[in-house]
Amino acid sequence: MGCSSHMAAVFQNATRWAAALRDAGADVEMRERVASHGDVMWREEFLLMVAWAFGR
Repeated sequence: MGCSSHMAAVFQNATRWAAALRDAGADVEMRERVASHGDVMWREEFLLMVAWAFGR
């Protein structure tokens, strides 16, 4: 499986999970980012994710 087809499969799986969680009444926020899944993305996004998750 090539990188782009792998990422498409990962995105489809995440989209299915998001839909299932919404259907179950969960508050779901999903945004597609143009970034790798490496250190730079985590440094930029982690504090935003924690703040969102814990309402800060």
